Amino acid sequence: MQRESGGFMKRCAGGPGLIFPSVGAIGSVADLVVDDETWEITDVLVDSRQWLPGKLLLISPEVIERIDWPEKKVHLRLAREDILQAPGVRL
Repeated sequence: MQRESGGFMKRCAGGPGLIFPSVGAIGSVADLVVDDETWEITDVLVDSRQWLPGKLLLISPEVIERIDWPEKKVHLRLAREDILQAPGVRL
């Protein structure tokens, strides 16, 4: 989330979509996992089923390098190999 002038926050819906490690797109932001007591974002649910072998992944927000709101891209400080090791999720 990014603070806008006037104190409002950007909404996640319609926000960043594609997840980019240093080597290209690997998925899209599907949802955020939020701690129900602290409201802290604990994980980003990434739908990588179009890029990787059929996985929904949990990525820590700590590895987000930057969010490019106009381009709707989330850039990570991870290599593709590291992302492949991220825990998968079954819904």
